[in-house]
Amino acid sequence: EMAIRDAKALSRHMSEWDRAAPGARATMLRDFMERQKGRTALEIDQEYAKGASLFLTRITAWLRLTYLFGTHVPLQIQAITVFVMSAGGHRFLVEFLEVGGALTLLEIVSTDQTSAESKASALTLLQSIARTGRRYADVMCACDALTSVTTCLRTSTTPQLHALAREVLCALAVASDDARARVAVNFGSLLAATHSEGVRAAAAQGLRTILEHSKAVVDVSLVATLLESSALSLQHEGTELLKALHRDPTQRATVLRVVVAGLAPSPASDTATAAAAVARMAASARLLATLLVNRTPDDSRLLLAEPTVLRLARMVAATGHPDCQMQALLALQPLLREEASVLESARAALGDALCAKLRTWPRGMPLALDPLQVELLATASLGVSA
Repeated sequence: EMAIRDAKALSRHMSEWDRAAPGARATMLRDFMERQKGRTALEIDQEYAKGASLFLTRITAWLRLTYLFGTHVPLQIQAITVFVMSAGGHRFLVEFLEVGGALTLLEIVSTDQTSAESKASALTLLQSIARTGRRYADVMCACDALTSVTTCLRTSTTPQLHALAREVLCALAVASDDARARVAVNFGSLLAATHSEGVRAAAAQGLRTILEHSKAVVDVSLVATLLESSALSLQHEGTELLKALHRDPTQRATVLRVVVAGLAPSPASDTATAAAAVARMAASARLLATLLVNRTPDDSRLLLAEPTVLRLARMVAATGHPDCQMQALLALQPLLREEASVLESARAALGDALCAKLRTWPRGMPLALDPLQVELLATASLGVSA
Protein backbone atom coordinates (compact mmCIF):
# COMPACT_ATOMS: atom_id res chain seq x y z
CA GLU A 1 0.00 0.00 0.00
CA MET A 2 1.49 3.32 -1.08
CA ALA A 3 0.79 6.76 0.34
CA ILE A 4 -2.34 8.39 -1.09
CA ARG A 5 -1.28 11.84 -2.26
CA ASP A 6 -4.45 13.46 -3.61
CA ALA A 7 -8.26 13.37 -3.49
CA LYS A 8 -8.53 11.22 -6.64
CA ALA A 9 -6.22 8.56 -5.26
CA LEU A 10 -8.17 8.62 -1.98
CA SER A 11 -11.45 8.18 -3.85
CA ARG A 12 -10.04 5.22 -5.78
CA HIS A 13 -8.81 3.62 -2.56
CA MET A 14 -12.20 4.04 -0.88
CA SER A 15 -13.97 2.62 -3.96
CA GLU A 16 -11.63 -0.36 -3.90
CA TRP A 17 -12.58 -0.93 -0.26
CA ASP A 18 -16.29 -0.59 -0.97
CA ARG A 19 -16.13 -3.22 -3.75
CA ALA A 20 -13.81 -5.63 -1.94
CA ALA A 21 -14.90 -8.98 -0.50
CA PRO A 22 -14.21 -9.66 3.20
CA GLY A 23 -10.94 -11.47 2.46
CA ALA A 24 -9.63 -8.60 0.35
CA ARG A 25 -10.66 -6.09 3.01
CA ALA A 26 -8.75 -8.09 5.61
CA THR A 27 -5.66 -7.91 3.40
CA MET A 28 -6.10 -4.14 3.11
CA LEU A 29 -6.34 -3.85 6.90
CA ARG A 30 -3.18 -5.89 7.42
CA ASP A 31 -1.34 -3.70 4.92
CA PHE A 32 -2.67 -0.60 6.70
CA MET A 33 -1.50 -1.78 10.12
CA GLU A 34 1.91 -2.83 8.87
CA ARG A 35 2.46 0.61 7.36
CA GLN A 36 0.76 2.87 9.90
CA LYS A 37 1.25 1.19 13.30
CA GLY A 38 3.26 3.49 15.55
CA ARG A 39 2.70 6.58 13.46
CA THR A 40 1.12 9.74 14.78
CA ALA A 41 -2.39 10.80 13.84
CA LEU A 42 -0.97 13.60 11.68
CA GLU A 43 1.26 11.16 9.78
CA ILE A 44 -1.65 8.77 9.20
CA ASP A 45 -3.83 11.59 7.92
CA GLN A 46 -1.09 12.76 5.57
CA GLU A 47 -0.75 9.23 4.21
CA TYR A 48 -4.43 9.41 3.25
CA ALA A 49 -4.38 12.89 1.73
CA LYS A 50 -5.99 14.25 4.91
CA GLY A 51 -8.90 11.86 4.44
CA ALA A 52 -7.99 9.12 6.91
CA SER A 53 -11.31 9.67 8.69
CA LEU A 54 -13.10 8.25 5.64
CA PHE A 55 -11.21 4.98 6.04
CA LEU A 56 -11.81 4.87 9.81
CA THR A 57 -15.54 5.39 9.22
CA ARG A 58 -15.64 2.52 6.75
CA ILE A 59 -13.81 0.12 9.07
CA THR A 60 -16.15 1.06 11.93
CA ALA A 61 -19.23 0.53 9.75
CA TRP A 62 -17.94 -2.86 8.59
CA LEU A 63 -17.36 -3.89 12.20
CA ARG A 64 -20.87 -2.79 13.20
CA LEU A 65 -22.46 -4.76 10.37
CA THR A 66 -20.46 -7.97 10.74
CA TYR A 67 -19.40 -8.43 14.38
CA LEU A 68 -22.02 -11.13 15.06
CA PHE A 69 -20.89 -13.44 12.26
CA GLY A 70 -17.70 -11.96 10.81
CA THR A 71 -14.38 -13.75 11.05
CA HIS A 72 -12.24 -10.60 11.00
CA VAL A 73 -13.50 -8.84 14.14
CA PRO A 74 -10.16 -8.83 16.04
CA LEU A 75 -8.42 -7.50 12.92
CA GLN A 76 -11.04 -4.76 12.49
CA ILE A 77 -10.64 -3.68 16.12
CA GLN A 78 -6.84 -3.70 15.87
CA ALA A 79 -7.03 -1.45 12.80
CA ILE A 80 -9.37 0.94 14.61
CA THR A 81 -6.95 0.96 17.55
CA VAL A 82 -4.16 2.19 15.26
CA PHE A 83 -6.31 5.24 14.50
CA VAL A 84 -7.84 6.10 17.87
CA MET A 85 -4.79 5.34 20.04
CA SER A 86 -2.24 7.06 17.79
CA ALA A 87 -0.32 9.98 19.28
CA GLY A 88 -2.48 13.04 18.79
CA GLY A 89 -5.38 10.82 17.74
CA HIS A 90 -8.00 12.68 19.78
CA ARG A 91 -9.96 13.58 16.63
CA PHE A 92 -10.08 9.96 15.46
CA LEU A 93 -11.25 8.83 18.89
CA VAL A 94 -14.02 11.41 18.99
CA GLU A 95 -15.14 10.42 15.49
CA PHE A 96 -15.18 6.74 16.47
CA LEU A 97 -17.31 7.45 19.54
CA GLU A 98 -19.66 9.80 17.65
CA VAL A 99 -20.62 7.06 15.17
CA GLY A 100 -21.38 4.60 17.99
CA GLY A 101 -18.07 2.80 18.12
CA ALA A 102 -18.16 2.32 21.88
CA LEU A 103 -21.66 0.87 21.69
CA THR A 104 -20.50 -1.65 19.09
CA LEU A 105 -17.58 -2.71 21.28
CA LEU A 106 -19.91 -3.11 24.27
CA GLU A 107 -22.30 -5.24 22.22
CA ILE A 108 -19.37 -7.45 21.22
CA VAL A 109 -18.30 -8.08 24.82
CA SER A 110 -21.81 -8.74 26.14
CA THR A 111 -23.18 -10.94 23.34
CA ASP A 112 -22.97 -14.72 23.56
CA GLN A 113 -22.48 -15.16 19.79
CA THR A 114 -19.10 -13.40 19.61
CA SER A 115 -15.86 -15.34 20.07
CA ALA A 116 -13.51 -15.07 23.03
CA GLU A 117 -10.87 -13.56 20.73
CA SER A 118 -13.31 -10.87 19.57
CA LYS A 119 -14.28 -10.08 23.15
CA ALA A 120 -10.62 -9.84 24.18
CA SER A 121 -9.88 -7.38 21.36
CA ALA A 122 -12.93 -5.27 22.21
CA LEU A 123 -12.09 -5.21 25.94
CA THR A 124 -8.51 -4.20 25.21
CA LEU A 125 -9.67 -1.21 23.16
CA LEU A 126 -12.33 -0.27 25.73
CA GLN A 127 -9.67 -0.29 28.42
CA SER A 128 -7.42 1.97 26.34
CA ILE A 129 -10.26 4.40 25.72
CA ALA A 130 -11.28 4.49 29.41
CA ARG A 131 -7.68 5.21 30.42
CA THR A 132 -7.37 8.05 27.93
CA GLY A 133 -9.13 10.32 30.40
CA ARG A 134 -12.06 10.70 32.78
CA ARG A 135 -14.11 12.35 30.05
CA TYR A 136 -13.99 9.21 27.92
CA ALA A 137 -14.66 6.90 30.86
CA ASP A 138 -17.73 9.02 31.55
CA VAL A 139 -18.89 8.73 27.93
CA MET A 140 -18.61 4.96 28.15
CA CYS A 141 -20.52 4.85 31.43
CA ALA A 142 -23.28 6.82 29.71
CA CYS A 143 -23.41 3.96 27.17
CA ASP A 144 -24.11 1.55 30.04
CA ALA A 145 -20.63 0.12 29.79
CA LEU A 146 -20.71 -1.02 33.42
CA THR A 147 -23.59 -3.41 32.74
CA SER A 148 -22.11 -4.76 29.51
CA VAL A 149 -18.63 -5.37 30.88
CA THR A 150 -19.98 -6.89 34.10
CA THR A 151 -22.08 -9.26 31.97
CA CYS A 152 -18.93 -10.20 30.07
CA LEU A 153 -17.05 -10.90 33.29
CA ARG A 154 -19.92 -12.96 34.72
CA THR A 155 -20.39 -15.14 31.63
CA SER A 156 -16.79 -15.56 30.45
CA THR A 157 -14.86 -18.73 31.10
CA THR A 158 -11.24 -17.81 30.34
CA PRO A 159 -8.69 -16.18 32.68
CA GLN A 160 -7.78 -13.68 29.93
CA LEU A 161 -11.35 -12.37 29.66
CA HIS A 162 -11.76 -12.30 33.44
CA ALA A 163 -8.63 -10.16 33.75
CA LEU A 164 -9.50 -7.83 30.86
CA ALA A 165 -13.08 -7.27 32.02
CA ARG A 166 -11.87 -6.59 35.56
CA GLU A 167 -9.35 -4.04 34.28
CA VAL A 168 -11.96 -2.26 32.16
CA LEU A 169 -14.32 -1.97 35.13
CA CYS A 170 -11.52 -0.59 37.31
CA ALA A 171 -10.66 1.94 34.60
CA LEU A 172 -14.32 3.01 34.36
CA ALA A 173 -14.52 3.43 38.14
CA VAL A 174 -12.53 6.66 37.90
CA ALA A 175 -15.27 8.36 35.88
CA SER A 176 -17.19 9.54 38.96
CA ASP A 177 -18.10 8.67 42.53
CA ASP A 178 -21.31 7.13 41.19
CA ALA A 179 -19.39 4.97 38.72
CA ARG A 180 -17.01 3.81 41.44
CA ALA A 181 -19.91 2.89 43.72
CA ARG A 182 -21.66 1.00 40.91
CA VAL A 183 -18.49 -0.90 39.99
CA ALA A 184 -18.02 -1.88 43.64
CA VAL A 185 -21.63 -3.14 43.80
CA ASN A 186 -21.17 -5.10 40.57
CA PHE A 187 -17.96 -6.69 41.81
CA GLY A 188 -19.67 -7.48 45.10
CA SER A 189 -22.52 -9.26 43.34
CA LEU A 190 -20.00 -11.40 41.45
CA LEU A 191 -18.43 -12.65 44.68
CA ALA A 192 -21.48 -14.90 44.97
CA ALA A 193 -20.97 -16.36 41.47
CA THR A 194 -20.36 -19.85 42.81
CA HIS A 195 -20.30 -21.33 39.29
CA SER A 196 -16.87 -19.84 38.57
CA GLU A 197 -13.81 -19.48 40.76
CA GLY A 198 -12.22 -17.26 38.10
CA VAL A 199 -15.11 -14.78 38.17
CA ARG A 200 -15.07 -14.59 41.96
CA ALA A 201 -11.30 -14.11 42.06
CA ALA A 202 -11.46 -11.35 39.43
CA ALA A 203 -14.22 -9.59 41.39
CA ALA A 204 -12.17 -9.75 44.61
CA GLN A 205 -9.10 -8.41 42.81
CA GLY A 206 -11.17 -5.61 41.33
CA LEU A 207 -12.53 -4.60 44.73
CA ARG A 208 -9.02 -4.53 46.15
CA THR A 209 -7.90 -2.23 43.33
CA ILE A 210 -10.76 0.17 44.07
CA LEU A 211 -10.02 0.12 47.81
CA GLU A 212 -6.39 1.02 47.15
CA HIS A 213 -7.51 4.40 45.84
CA SER A 214 -10.71 5.18 47.71
CA LYS A 215 -13.37 3.88 50.05
CA ALA A 216 -16.19 1.71 48.78
CA VAL A 217 -19.18 -0.01 50.32
CA VAL A 218 -18.50 -3.75 50.34
CA ASP A 219 -20.57 -6.55 51.87
CA VAL A 220 -17.99 -8.11 54.19
CA SER A 221 -20.06 -11.27 54.68
CA LEU A 222 -20.01 -11.89 50.92
CA VAL A 223 -16.24 -11.52 50.89
CA ALA A 224 -16.02 -14.07 53.71
CA THR A 225 -17.71 -16.70 51.53
CA LEU A 226 -14.48 -16.87 49.51
CA LEU A 227 -12.82 -18.48 52.52
CA GLU A 228 -15.05 -21.55 52.08
CA SER A 229 -13.52 -22.38 48.71
CA SER A 230 -11.35 -25.46 48.33
CA ALA A 231 -9.19 -23.42 45.91
CA LEU A 232 -6.29 -21.89 47.82
CA SER A 233 -6.02 -19.09 45.26
CA LEU A 234 -9.59 -18.02 45.96
CA GLN A 235 -9.05 -18.26 49.71
CA HIS A 236 -6.03 -16.01 49.21
CA GLU A 237 -8.10 -13.41 47.33
CA GLY A 238 -10.71 -13.42 50.08
CA THR A 239 -8.06 -13.07 52.77
CA GLU A 240 -6.31 -10.18 51.02
CA LEU A 241 -9.60 -8.36 50.43
CA LEU A 242 -10.60 -8.76 54.08
CA LYS A 243 -7.21 -7.37 55.09
CA ALA A 244 -7.81 -4.36 52.85
CA LEU A 245 -11.25 -3.82 54.37
CA HIS A 246 -9.79 -4.19 57.87
CA ARG A 247 -7.52 -1.20 57.18
CA ASP A 248 -10.62 0.99 56.79
CA PRO A 249 -11.54 2.22 60.30
CA THR A 250 -15.24 2.14 59.42
CA GLN A 251 -15.03 -1.55 58.41
CA ARG A 252 -12.53 -2.80 60.99
CA ALA A 253 -15.02 -4.02 63.60
CA THR A 254 -17.25 -5.64 60.99
CA VAL A 255 -14.32 -7.57 59.54
CA LEU A 256 -13.28 -8.85 62.97
CA ARG A 257 -16.82 -10.03 63.77
CA VAL A 258 -17.11 -11.79 60.42
CA VAL A 259 -13.75 -13.49 60.92
CA VAL A 260 -14.76 -14.69 64.39
CA ALA A 261 -18.06 -15.96 62.92
CA GLY A 262 -15.98 -17.92 60.43
CA LEU A 263 -14.43 -19.91 63.29
CA ALA A 264 -17.77 -21.56 64.11
CA PRO A 265 -18.59 -24.99 62.64
CA SER A 266 -21.62 -25.40 60.40
CA PRO A 267 -24.16 -28.21 60.61
CA ALA A 268 -22.76 -30.61 58.01
CA SER A 269 -25.59 -31.66 55.72
CA ASP A 270 -23.19 -33.39 53.32
CA THR A 271 -19.50 -33.99 52.73
CA ALA A 272 -19.09 -30.91 50.53
CA THR A 273 -20.64 -28.66 53.17
CA ALA A 274 -18.42 -30.14 55.88
CA ALA A 275 -15.30 -29.64 53.72
CA ALA A 276 -16.28 -26.03 53.01
CA ALA A 277 -16.75 -25.39 56.73
CA VAL A 278 -13.31 -26.80 57.58
CA ALA A 279 -11.70 -24.69 54.82
CA ARG A 280 -13.47 -21.58 56.08
CA MET A 281 -12.53 -22.21 59.73
CA ALA A 282 -8.85 -22.77 58.89
CA ALA A 283 -8.71 -19.70 56.63
CA SER A 284 -10.50 -17.56 59.24
CA ALA A 285 -8.06 -18.63 61.96
CA ARG A 286 -5.09 -17.97 59.68
CA LEU A 287 -6.43 -14.49 58.90
CA LEU A 288 -7.19 -13.78 62.56
CA ALA A 289 -3.61 -14.60 63.53
CA THR A 290 -2.44 -11.99 61.02
CA LEU A 291 -4.90 -9.34 62.19
CA LEU A 292 -3.92 -9.89 65.83
CA VAL A 293 -0.39 -8.66 65.16
CA ASN A 294 -1.44 -5.01 64.96
CA ARG A 295 -4.57 -5.12 67.08
CA THR A 296 -5.66 -2.06 69.03
CA PRO A 297 -7.20 -2.02 72.53
CA ASP A 298 -10.60 -1.64 70.85
CA ASP A 299 -9.89 -4.71 68.74
CA SER A 300 -9.01 -6.72 71.83
CA ARG A 301 -12.17 -5.65 73.63
CA LEU A 302 -14.27 -6.64 70.62
CA LEU A 303 -12.58 -10.02 70.23
CA LEU A 304 -12.91 -10.87 73.90
CA ALA A 305 -16.58 -9.88 73.85
CA GLU A 306 -17.06 -12.42 71.06
CA PRO A 307 -16.66 -16.23 71.49
CA THR A 308 -13.21 -15.99 69.90
CA VAL A 309 -11.21 -17.95 72.47
CA LEU A 310 -13.87 -20.62 72.88
CA ARG A 311 -14.10 -21.27 69.13
CA LEU A 312 -10.32 -21.39 68.75
CA ALA A 313 -10.12 -23.91 71.61
CA ARG A 314 -12.76 -26.10 69.95
CA MET A 315 -10.74 -26.00 66.72
CA VAL A 316 -7.54 -26.96 68.56
CA ALA A 317 -9.44 -30.00 69.84
CA ALA A 318 -10.24 -31.06 66.25
CA THR A 319 -7.42 -33.60 65.95
CA GLY A 320 -8.89 -34.97 62.71
CA HIS A 321 -8.13 -31.71 60.90
CA PRO A 322 -4.45 -30.94 61.57
CA ASP A 323 -4.25 -27.78 59.41
CA CYS A 324 -7.38 -26.36 61.02
CA GLN A 325 -5.98 -27.28 64.43
CA MET A 326 -2.60 -25.62 63.82
CA GLN A 327 -4.11 -22.40 62.40
CA ALA A 328 -6.35 -22.13 65.45
CA LEU A 329 -3.39 -22.65 67.78
CA LEU A 330 -1.39 -19.92 66.02
CA ALA A 331 -4.31 -17.51 66.51
CA LEU A 332 -4.87 -18.59 70.12
CA GLN A 333 -1.23 -18.26 71.22
CA PRO A 334 -0.96 -14.43 71.08
CA LEU A 335 -4.19 -14.14 73.07
CA LEU A 336 -2.86 -16.52 75.73
CA ARG A 337 0.48 -14.72 75.85
CA GLU A 338 -0.68 -11.11 75.72
CA GLU A 339 -4.20 -10.93 77.16
CA ALA A 340 -4.19 -11.43 80.92
CA SER A 341 -7.91 -12.19 81.12
CA VAL A 342 -7.59 -14.93 78.48
CA LEU A 343 -4.65 -16.52 80.27
CA GLU A 344 -6.48 -16.45 83.60
CA SER A 345 -9.62 -18.02 82.13
CA ALA A 346 -7.60 -20.69 80.30
CA ARG A 347 -5.67 -21.68 83.39
CA ALA A 348 -8.89 -22.05 85.36
CA ALA A 349 -10.62 -24.11 82.65
CA LEU A 350 -7.75 -26.14 81.20
CA GLY A 351 -5.18 -26.33 83.95
CA ASP A 352 -1.66 -24.90 84.09
CA ALA A 353 0.01 -27.76 82.20
CA LEU A 354 -2.23 -27.69 79.11
CA CYS A 355 -2.29 -23.91 79.10
CA ALA A 356 1.52 -23.80 79.17
CA LYS A 357 1.71 -26.35 76.34
CA LEU A 358 -0.60 -24.27 74.15
CA ARG A 359 1.29 -21.04 74.84
CA THR A 360 4.73 -22.46 74.01
CA TRP A 361 4.08 -25.12 71.36
CA PRO A 362 6.55 -24.57 68.44
CA ARG A 363 5.14 -23.27 65.18
CA GLY A 364 4.93 -25.93 62.48
CA MET A 365 5.23 -28.92 64.79
CA PRO A 366 2.12 -31.18 64.86
CA LEU A 367 0.30 -30.65 68.13
CA ALA A 368 0.33 -33.67 70.44
CA LEU A 369 -2.70 -33.93 72.73
CA ASP A 370 -3.81 -36.82 74.91
CA PRO A 371 -7.54 -37.76 75.05
CA LEU A 372 -8.09 -35.87 78.31
CA GLN A 373 -6.61 -32.68 76.87
CA VAL A 374 -8.78 -33.01 73.76
CA GLU A 375 -11.82 -33.45 75.98
CA LEU A 376 -10.93 -30.37 78.05
CA LEU A 377 -10.52 -28.20 74.93
CA ALA A 378 -13.74 -29.51 73.42
CA THR A 379 -15.88 -28.91 76.50
CA ALA A 380 -14.27 -26.21 78.66
CA SER A 381 -16.02 -22.88 79.07
CA LEU A 382 -13.62 -20.16 77.88
CA GLY A 383 -14.64 -16.53 77.56
CA VAL A 384 -18.17 -15.90 76.32
CA SER A 385 -20.32 -18.71 75.01
CA ALA A 386 -20.45 -19.73 71.35
